[in-house]
Amino acid sequence: MNAVDRFVRFKLAKGPRAVEQALRYVVMNAYRNVPYYQKLWDSSGVIISGIRSLADLPKLPVTSREGLLRAEGQGFLNRKADPGRLFRSSTSGSTSEPVTVFLNKPEVYFRRASLLAALGRNVRLRFPLTLVDVGAMRSMGGRDIVQSLRIVRVVRLRRTMPLQEQASLIRKQRPLVVQGRPSALALLAEELDRQGGNPVKPALVVTGAEVLHEPVRALLERSFACRVADYYGSEEIGNIAWQCPHNPDIMHVNHDTCIVEVVDPHGAPLPTGAEGRVLATNLYNCTMPFIRYDLGDQAALVQDRKGCRCGYSGTSMKLLSGRDDDFFVLPDGRLASPRFVFQVVWDALPVAELGVRLIKSVRTLQIVQETVDHMVVRVVPGEEYRPELWHSLDDCVRNLHPQMNVEVQLVGEPQADRSGKVRQIVSHVTKERPPLGGTKRTTEELKLRGRWTRFRLGKSPADVNRSLEYVVQEACRSVSYYRSAWEAAAVNPVTIRTSEELPRLPMTTRDSLRQVPEPHRLHSEADPDRCVHTSTSGILGLPLTIHMSRAEAMWRKLTLLRAMGRYTGTRPPLRLADVGSMVPRHGKSMEERLRMVRIARLPATVPPQEMLSCLKSFRPRIVKGYPTCLELLAEELSVSKRHNVRPAVVVSGGEVLHDATRERLARAFHCPVVDLYGCEEGGNLAWECPQRPGLWHVNIDTCVIEIVDERGAPVPEGQEGTVLLTNLFNHTMPFIRYQLGDRATAGPVDRCTCGAEGPSLTSIEGRDDDFLIAPDGRRLSPRLVANTVFNTLRESADPSQVSGDVRQFQIVQDGPHSVSLRVILETPEAMAMATRAAHALQALVPGITSQVEEVAEIARSPGGKLKKVLAAWRP
Repeated sequence: MNAVDRFVRFKLAKGPRAVEQALRYVVMNAYRNVPYYQKLWDSSGVIISGIRSLADLPKLPVTSREGLLRAEGQGFLNRKADPGRLFRSSTSGSTSEPVTVFLNKPEVYFRRASLLAALGRNVRLRFPLTLVDVGAMRSMGGRDIVQSLRIVRVVRLRRTMPLQEQASLIRKQRPLVVQGRPSALALLAEELDRQGGNPVKPALVVTGAEVLHEPVRALLERSFACRVADYYGSEEIGNIAWQCPHNPDIMHVNHDTCIVEVVDPHGAPLPTGAEGRVLATNLYNCTMPFIRYDLGDQAALVQDRKGCRCGYSGTSMKLLSGRDDDFFVLPDGRLASPRFVFQVVWDALPVAELGVRLIKSVRTLQIVQETVDHMVVRVVPGEEYRPELWHSLDDCVRNLHPQMNVEVQLVGEPQADRSGKVRQIVSHVTKERPPLGGTKRTTEELKLRGRWTRFRLGKSPADVNRSLEYVVQEACRSVSYYRSAWEAAAVNPVTIRTSEELPRLPMTTRDSLRQVPEPHRLHSEADPDRCVHTSTSGILGLPLTIHMSRAEAMWRKLTLLRAMGRYTGTRPPLRLADVGSMVPRHGKSMEERLRMVRIARLPATVPPQEMLSCLKSFRPRIVKGYPTCLELLAEELSVSKRHNVRPAVVVSGGEVLHDATRERLARAFHCPVVDLYGCEEGGNLAWECPQRPGLWHVNIDTCVIEIVDERGAPVPEGQEGTVLLTNLFNHTMPFIRYQLGDRATAGPVDRCTCGAEGPSLTSIEGRDDDFLIAPDGRRLSPRLVANTVFNTLRESADPSQVSGDVRQFQIVQDGPHSVSLRVILETPEAMAMATRAAHALQALVPGITSQVEEVAEIARSPGGKLKKVLAAWRP
């Protein structure tokens, strides 16, 4: 530590280099001189010399208010500090025991100077300036420093002062800046309007400590005839951020005073746009350092690579909820943020109808949770108040939980806490928010929210509902496609908490997803470059690219391995032969590197003789593939009388497994043949019962399956309908009530003799395709033929097109030497793409000719699905 680092923390308008210099000094000083941090960081195994930049800050553990309060004596103070010569302030203590904050004289002065600099971001300051503090309840020692230097003249209008006296005094002072809590300023503004006369007209009104709602902002702007700006601060840090003068929705972090992080419950940084807890690191207070200090607020970082129009180019954020209010504990145990609870009640009022006059009907309100299922709305009525304002309150409150009851009480004044602050949300139901750091409480809270429950094997019905609720809420909050679709359908997704409530949501189709740009299908926090990608087969036209996070992709593979492992009774590593794989892979997959499975991939282009040779040496326990590909291999096995290919089970999927094909495979491999039902959008959806062939158990670890009629309504057991998929693990690109194009029959839900319980299917139709017969008599897998066309179209497609140029295609063999490629074109120019695909077919099958046939519609099979390959000619 040197003198430059020591004094750079008192520099205004810090650049990135100065911020990191101040951070290094504060961290090193805390480790050397503050027993609390020395003990905390040593026990966490942190190497302090490695904290050199903002990127290193997450290596330090989180500091909480409770941790400071538990510190023995004054172990959180600098050893060199003399408590008798320090300035003290205190937090409000609205949510717990107050914390006493210590600063020395230079730190107090800098705190005041940084606030003035932040004010200067919204108004041009003229010194000496007069500042009126409305509703002040306590003063901080050291505030007189700036006054003694005649920089600022502060006039405090105490909350206990009558409104008439406050209005008279502020008119006499003619301040440049007026600051206070929104509730206190609104009362003063009403009094000024009642008295009439000339407006006060300060240059700026500054609010803080409470939520500033638009009707209150409009009232203040009209009464004071100036702009209103919201500032975010705390006693521990001082001014943390100020509202952007050009974009009221965001706040710019004051890097003169602090570094702000938004983290998950484990204290790990969250990406831009993700909601999380706010941590602040004080850059100037070495007397009582606050490093990675949990403020108790919720926020999301905002990315603006080009900088803001106001000239700011640092960190920006959107504040979502504050520590000065309590979280509601709902009857099902979930926690609702104070801002969300307040908004639910606020939405019951006719805000759009009343506008700024709303303040004359409801001067202020306070929401109190008395029990888990009962809340009271305490209303301070205005002169235009009428009970009819709350006619929709019951319906709005039930959006929190169907069992929640509400009562409206008229009061003369809302109840204030010890600091004189009126909290808008008060809960008398004691359940603390989960602390940061990955404790048991944190883990259980995450499971409750569904974030990690979706990755649980062996889900219970309650786990399914938690995962479903999480995926639906995330899709509504962060996927613009679903948000727009559900708003258009007038559906409130907050009410979707169980699979029985899913039919309230509209159905989703592949075409509707393809019609919107890719970012609108993805989670707002998803980075496509870091996602795992896969594609549908293109059976209904050009394929749909599916995005997953690495965790979701790994989970998808685990559930598939678990489904296959049900038939073998063996433990990992499983020996698996994947027959007919069309996707080339370089290197080993994650599950192979973890030694969970050994895979031999046999592409469809490999001749059956070579496949058999590989299987003889590999000796797999499971042989998996498409029925059409497995059938070709079975024929080769039947010809070869001597072989040692004896798997425990043959698993088919991707196409319909007919009874004749099942018998042929069972005879060739000398083992049971079972069917797995899956798709690229959802992974493994169901597995065939080992004791009751023809019955598929739905894999509730991965999905919710609905069988519905043409209107999307559930059909009764035993009736055939359309299959809808709701993916329970992919929130990167959600699939909610997604039409797969298959048809199935809903089966029983009771416990099966094999031990499985839950939903089941008794038939699955719609994945059938025909073989293509080559002139030399060879039968080519429809998967191979269709993917040849699909790959050619994909390579030729214009990436700027959302839907692609060839919407649908079908390969029809109409003679022993001729094939027609039926296509539905988006544009006439797409004919060139279709022609290249036809040439690719001719290269695949020597001796065959192909032609392109443009059609307006391609007929579907009786099962309702479009065949990729159709044999109109039989030898």
